[in-house]
Amino acid sequence: MHKFAEYSIINSRPEAVRYALRSQIISGGIAPGEKLPPTDELARMYNVSKDTISHAMSLLAEEKLIVRRRGAGTFAAPDLKYIPEPGCRNIGIYLPMLKSDRELLDPQISPTTFQLFTGALEALKNSGYVLTTIAPCDTPLSERIRHFHIAGLLLPNREDFLEDVIKYQLPEIIPCMVMGKPNHSTRLNYVEELSDSSVEAIFNFLIKKQFRHFGVFGSSQLDFQRTAIFRGYRNAASAAKCYNIRSEKPISENAPQIEYDIAIDELLSLPEKPEILTVFRSRFLPGVLRALQKRKLRVPEDISLLLIENESGRPPVYEGMNISSILLPSKYKYGKIAGEKLLDLIRQNKTCVQYDIPWTFHAGNTLKNN
Repeated sequence: MHKFAEYSIINSRPEAVRYALRSQIISGGIAPGEKLPPTDELARMYNVSKDTISHAMSLLAEEKLIVRRRGAGTFAAPDLKYIPEPGCRNIGIYLPMLKSDRELLDPQISPTTFQLFTGALEALKNSGYVLTTIAPCDTPLSERIRHFHIAGLLLPNREDFLEDVIKYQLPEIIPCMVMGKPNHSTRLNYVEELSDSSVEAIFNFLIKKQFRHFGVFGSSQLDFQRTAIFRGYRNAASAAKCYNIRSEKPISENAPQIEYDIAIDELLSLPEKPEILTVFRSRFLPGVLRALQKRKLRVPEDISLLLIENESGRPPVYEGMNISSILLPSKYKYGKIAGEKLLDLIRQNKTCVQYDIPWTFHAGNTLKNN
């Protein structure tokens, strides 16, 4: 006998039976195309009447999760496809930091997420959609989406959560957009924030400007962003036959000046000294400039300088220098792009979206072409 305690959001027994069978179909417990037990057997399994089972089957048929064949029986759909209710203008966003679906997102507790949320909300409002927050709970999200009546879903890039998303085949049921590049990128739609390919495009831009020898400063923290920065650099520089691993300079957060001095000394000791220093994030810029000043190196006469920064943090001015920069979108704009791309996915019924975030070049007086 099956129990329905985990389906507390359901108000009727036909709905409870539907969700129970739906979970089995979605998770693969009932394989695509597999024949379901007959009505009387299902009634015994769930301890309900045959009418309740018939009603539940009608609901599953409306969702295109089962196929009825006269004289042969009822089968799980061979190809699962989520069909939102007609006219649905609701988009869900899963926020792991919330404790309940009714809790409001606090910008002081999660400032980055709040910016993403605000940007996504703006994109959806402009297209006549609304955004619904979804908090974690014991019931798998794949079983809850009909309760929220959503046409699409924005997801955070968290591996522990995305493993469950893939396990329950959620992208096969409803259009999903991951905010950030997941490890399972070939199976999920995503919008990249800072990726290998976007960094590679930045260095290809510099290579086209005839730069060949680089010094690359980025965070020493072992995270996705550091990986994207240095791997993107390697891809572009290796293709142009100008890669040198000793040009990579990971700088620790709150690094003392001696760390910058050592990094610059190592770069200057290379057989082919760097023509340009690329600095990811303005917080590393003062240490680099002080190290150059100690060695009486002028920017850009002796060495060029380019800052890669989030557009919400405009490049500072040092001694009258207008810093050349490449600006990546703010968290707000990134959230807006993610929302827009999810709407494209819903409207065009695309099966795969892998979108690199755009960047813009602002010419200052610290970048001098050779």
